Amino acid sequence: MEQIETANRKALNLTQDDLRILSYLFLIFFVLYAYEITNFNVSIDDEILAYRSASGFVDLGRWLFPLIRESFWPQIITPFGPYILFGLCIALGYLYILRALGIFRPTLFHYSAFAAFILFPIWPAQLEFNGNVIPLGVATVAISASALLASRPIDKPFSKSILHIIAPAALISIAAGAYQSSVLIYPIVIIGRFLQDRLPPTLSPATGKTRHVIAATSAFLLGCVFYLAIAALAMKIYGMPPSSYGSSFVNINTLFSVPQNALSGMMQNLWNVYFAWWKPFGTAAYAIPTAIVTGAAIALHAARDSWRTRVWVSLGLLFILASPAAFCLLSGHELPLRTLLGAPFALLVLLILFYHSTDSGRIRKAALAAALLIALEGLYIQSIHQARSALAQKHDMLFASAINTDILRTPNLPKRGPITIDFSGAKKFESVYPALPTTTAGASFFEWDGGNPHRMTSYMNLIGYHRYVEPDNKTRARMAPHYSTMPEWPLEGSIKVVDGVVLIKISDK
Repeated sequence: MEQIETANRKALNLTQDDLRILSYLFLIFFVLYAYEITNFNVSIDDEILAYRSASGFVDLGRWLFPLIRESFWPQIITPFGPYILFGLCIALGYLYILRALGIFRPTLFHYSAFAAFILFPIWPAQLEFNGNVIPLGVATVAISASALLASRPIDKPFSKSILHIIAPAALISIAAGAYQSSVLIYPIVIIGRFLQDRLPPTLSPATGKTRHVIAATSAFLLGCVFYLAIAALAMKIYGMPPSSYGSSFVNINTLFSVPQNALSGMMQNLWNVYFAWWKPFGTAAYAIPTAIVTGAAIALHAARDSWRTRVWVSLGLLFILASPAAFCLLSGHELPLRTLLGAPFALLVLLILFYHSTDSGRIRKAALAAALLIALEGLYIQSIHQARSALAQKHDMLFASAINTDILRTPNLPKRGPITIDFSGAKKFESVYPALPTTTAGASFFEWDGGNPHRMTSYMNLIGYHRYVEPDNKTRARMAPHYSTMPEWPLEGSIKVVDGVVLIKISDK
């Protein structure tokens, strides 16, 4: 037990060479995410989370959030710092994944693959929520470390190798406590290691013992059990029941009653995340599927010596590519882009198998070219996303300023204290830049939910207009008939005071 514990600790230790590699990886991240690091963009839900207590997201089962907020980062709607921490975490996580796959001396290809990995459009969809940035970094490190520990051979009797299961399981529970779908990264890396052992031995060989497979699977299942237990405990401590929103992602009965719906949702998600969602971005839609088909073909060609090896490699590749959408089987329907967190990891493992399954210089150059192409197209999508988000934020700030100016011109307002305001309608933001699908990225606070008065008022509070408060629901219902006779903003009469409440009609619903 003592030797295994030492081995596990050494697996996660960093040497001087590792620190040098880590610095290169972080530098790549810093350059590619310079805009996000040096700018402060708020998106839908940030206006609510900024005022929410530390217990926010506990009802979703994300018990790591209060630990972060109550220990070292109380206000998570902030610029700069969270991205620096995330960059360090994702660089370290990538280093651990390379180790899990037996790679200790990265080449130009591996640095290029890292660029392709961090520019996969899943990340902008996740990082648009400022509250996700730090937890997502922790999840990436934890799940990568768990895969590294679980990928190591077991050299002791099973009864003495319990730490080989407990340590990865604990890390899996931490990753799930940050973001549940991050657990699907674990089997992607483990299967990648498994396939590596069945392809030409250009990397350090991994054990193929049944005992090792059982240990890795047991660690995954035990980690899920740990997570569920801690999530239930956290909800009990904070006195919060599971949220209806979170529960909508779990409907296991659908898998047994109408399995075709769950499977159809899963297949549609995979089609979308690897191709269809990127069609509005031009040639970017074709870079990922081209790399997938080419990489899979090369890996299968490398396994041509044995039909059994080809079967194992085929099944492994299918499992790797399908894993990101596995939660569709639990929900019974399609899921939004941000939940498919395993997709960049699946593409990364496939690229690495593509590169290392052959000694051919030409094929390795092709793998390098594929990684660079995916990175380039990912950079393009991210640039479009940044342009739309920047313009949407400027649009909302100018609109909020104009509304504030018109409100203050309204007669009979109190000179001090709160001003009660209510909105009707929505102000849609339109742009030449396409939006990331199924996300709030580049959307207006004044259009989301079809026009949400609570969201609009909270946003105005967040950007500095602190005097504004909302009416209660009873008062809002009493004010509703007045909007029918009011014109749309900015026409005269679109803002008026009724019984001490400022009514703002943005548009007809």
